[in-house]
Amino acid sequence: YCLIAANAPARLGITLAKRTEFQIVCAVPGSEQFNAARQLIDAAGLADRVSVHVVPNGRLPYVSKLFNLAVLDLRHYRVPASEVYRLLRPGDGQAVVLWSPSDQEARNEWVADLEEDAFSITADSVVVARKPLVDAGRWTHIYATPDNSACSNDQHVGKELKLQWFGAPGPREMIDRHHRTVPPLYVDGTMFVPGNDRV
Repeated sequence: YCLIAANAPARLGITLAKRTEFQIVCAVPGSEQFNAARQLIDAAGLADRVSVHVVPNGRLPYVSKLFNLAVLDLRHYRVPASEVYRLLRPGDGQAVVLWSPSDQEARNEWVADLEEDAFSITADSVVVARKPLVDAGRWTHIYATPDNSACSNDQHVGKELKLQWFGAPGPREMIDRHHRTVPPLYVDGTMFVPGNDRV
């Protein structure tokens, strides 16, 4: 998943959709930009991969840890650093945040909210990388660990669990559990789901 909140996001979204397999979300501040972006995307025949949402400046209305890539131009779309970091997928999520080269002071204030060692700076951009979650746990064997503990030791599980699942693979190709299939396994941010002649 890729988020684009920048000037003319549909053009960049169309280019990325043609060159990658991303599902792309373009955020625009108003209905006028929405209509123009929708027309471009429809004309390119990419409405199944590129969507447009009207989103005002500030907090972005997306679930945390969703995006593998975000492209943000803070000259057009003001978003706090903490909000950008919140949206990125732990371990491999990255954001390219564009700035005006003449606005160094504001850029430095924005960067001050980021975690240490989580970014790199150039004259007109900041690249933010989301680190893996510490103590996220692992489920690497049929009963979690080699000693069959049935415990992943995930320290992030709390009272409020939210489902975050989009699209494939789904259960259709999974082997019926009574035939003793291996359960889904999880390590370092990736879930492995065994199925009929596939993983």
